Amino acid sequence: MKYTSKNNFLLNGSVDRRILINYVSKKIKRSVPIYHISAVINILFEELFDELISSRMIVIGKFGKFLIKKLGPRRHHSVTAKQIVVSEGNDMLRFQLHEDIKKILTNNLDIAKTFQEANDGEDG
Repeated sequence: MKYTSKNNFLLNGSVDRRILINYVSKKIKRSVPIYHISAVINILFEELFDELISSRMIVIGKFGKFLIKKLGPRRHHSVTAKQIVVSEGNDMLRFQLHEDIKKILTNNLDIAKTFQEANDGEDG
């Protein structure tokens, strides 16, 4: 398969600014110059990032919330110091689904069927 930005979005589910700009431009039938769309999306990303850093949480109503969780310090071997050192904790971004969506997903998920399909491929 030839690599394109469309394939990247469909396979990985990750979207960068360029893919989002092209998608929005296509949806509005290219009626607005692409640099205007780019400017608006850049401002949107900056505002989301600033809000996430300042409050450490962004809530999306009836969908979920993004949280920044501080991880504790971690011991690791330093190659330069040739000893075990303690690094400071990192920040981790988490997404939590809203309770209603979580209930719908768990009620409609058939784990036995999912694992049966996965095991059927290994037997043959």
